[in-house]
Amino acid sequence: MYSVTKQFLVNQFTRLIHDRSGATMVEYGLLVATLSIAILLTVGSIGETVRDDIFQVISNVMLTGANEAAQN
Repeated sequence: MYSVTKQFLVNQFTRLIHDRSGATMVEYGLLVATLSIAILLTVGSIGETVRDDIFQVISNVMLTGANEAAQN
């Protein structure tokens, strides 16, 4: 009985060592995490510039409209 259990555990351990599916999943997870962080940092830094530009355009349009309304 003991040798059967021992052989079963040895077989399971050997199979676990040679099984690469878990390692592949971890590698894909790390790749996705790295890309997500890079995208968030890029969007975060560009986002402030875009936001400032949009508000500047809106401000200019509103001032132009107010000046034209005051002239009429």
